[in-house]
Amino acid sequence: MLVTSAVLVYIADQWTKAWVTANLQPDQPRELLGTVLQLNLTRNAGAAFSILTGSTWILTVIACSVVVFIVFTARRLGSRGWGLALGLLLGGSLGNLT
Repeated sequence: MLVTSAVLVYIADQWTKAWVTANLQPDQPRELLGTVLQLNLTRNAGAAFSILTGSTWILTVIACSVVVFIVFTARRLGSRGWGLALGLLLGGSLGNLT
């Protein structure tokens, strides 16, 4: 469960990033449902809300630590729910590292 969910999240993460880069331009929203639902390309060199902008090495260390923790914890998982949750987290962390 962990590996499957991690791979699916990683693929979805990379595909959406590639699609956005190829199809959206900054300051040119793409309307999906008129003005109710739009896609906007926004770049952020930091974490959420531009926290740690310019300190990507800290974010890299955190993401690597999460990956290492999940890999070592995976051997002791006893439930599918934890496998799914950690797989989602692992896929997202690997996507951010890429």
